[in-house]
Amino acid sequence: MASNALGDCQACRRPLGVRVFSFDRHIEQYRYRDNESIDGEVLEAETLSRYCSAECAWSGVLHWLGQRGIKYSGGSAGPIAICGKCGQPLDMTKPHVAYTLQEELLHHKPGYDEAEVLMAEGVADTCIQCGGAGCEEEQAETRTERPAACVP
Repeated sequence: MASNALGDCQACRRPLGVRVFSFDRHIEQYRYRDNESIDGEVLEAETLSRYCSAECAWSGVLHWLGQRGIKYSGGSAGPIAICGKCGQPLDMTKPHVAYTLQEELLHHKPGYDEAEVLMAEGVADTCIQCGGAGCEEEQAETRTERPAACVP
C-alpha cells in the first residue's frame, strides 16, 4: 500500500487530497497606519493539523481549543483584543498568537509543494504566554506576571 505524502486527516484518518483544511498557529503583530489600513507581520508560522473537510476541521479545531482552555473568538484585527485564554486585553501591535483555519489547494511543484489559500478564517487570539510553545510551564513560572502582549 502506497503512503500518502500529505498524511491523513487528523479527525477521520482518511488520506488527504490536494484540497485540505489547515489549522495554523501564527505569531504575528500588526501596524495600524490609519483607520482603514492594517499591516500584519507574521513572525512565525506552523501548521498544527490538517483535515480533509470543513466538518472534520471544525470538529478537530474546537476539540483542540477546548483541551487547552482557549475560547473561540473568530479572531480579531485589533488594535485591542481579548486573550482567548487568560481574558486579559491583548495589544495587537505586540507579538501575539493567532490561530487560523485555512482551506488550501495544494500544488505539487518539482522539489516543493505550494499552497493556494482559498479561504482563511480567524479562530482565536492569545497572548504569547497563553499560546506559546510550552505555555503550561511558562504560566507556572510566571503566574504573577502579566503576559508581555497584554495591555497593562
